[in-house]
Amino acid sequence: MKKSFVVLTLSLLLFTSCKGNSTNSSSSSSSSSSSINNSADTILFLNQFKEELLAFDGNVSKRTYQTVQTNDYSGLDMEIKETGDYTLYQDNFLINQFSQTINDSTNVSGRRERGIADSSRLYQITYYGNQDGDNSVTYYVNNEANLTAMFNLGFVSEYISQILDTTIYYYEMQEQENLRLSLTTNYREISFPTNGTVTLQYRFIYYANTSMTKLEEVQRDDTLTIENGMIVSSSTTMLYALQDAINYQYMTSEATYIYDTIQAFDGTKLNPSDFPVRE
Repeated sequence: MKKSFVVLTLSLLLFTSCKGNSTNSSSSSSSSSSSINNSADTILFLNQFKEELLAFDGNVSKRTYQTVQTNDYSGLDMEIKETGDYTLYQDNFLINQFSQTINDSTNVSGRRERGIADSSRLYQITYYGNQDGDNSVTYYVNNEANLTAMFNLGFVSEYISQILDTTIYYYEMQEQENLRLSLTTNYREISFPTNGTVTLQYRFIYYANTSMTKLEEVQRDDTLTIENGMIVSSSTTMLYALQDAINYQYMTSEATYIYDTIQAFDGTKLNPSDFPVRE
């Protein structure tokens, strides 16, 4: 039980049921924005917003974070807290040192290593200590999308991958799968400052075809601090709910982003072939 959960950090994909194999000035915006449901218009709109966000993308070398998540499964709650940092090294190698607390009682610490296994596979090792029975490795297809998702530590890349691209996928599938979707954001009202803060507001609902049952729902707010055109910190709250919130995950997270030169790794890497494979 101590290591059987996965904290819903900002590196995980959402919306699992449909999709298969981010002088001082301040910018704020209202949550009362229009709902967009036409698939072609929505895809165009989201792609345009992606281009705005990409202006704030950068080569983040380190990210520190703290996350608190409550998982509720049919009324049974579990609270998981995780703190840690990610450090990116040259040649697509990354180390995540972390510490977790479950329900304020069980404490776990460990590290995750990500790298390139070969020309066709990427890997992530989860390591809790020598001979620990929960040590494992997971493999991923070595392609451009996964390289970006696994080795880019900035807010923008994660937000595009998790939120924008996933939403675009839903709307691409809307007509052929007859999906009933609702999207409400404040993206049209946002003006990104060179120095200051801005909040992204996102509300998405995937309804059942024959009722108003919410099969999936995401409510997410991200407040970004921008300095000299770079996102230096983010504060996130997110609710991810299934089946009219019979099951849900509620997460709050704080992260800081550091833009130092990416160094070569001079330590000893874990060998993925030494660990059992976890799908």
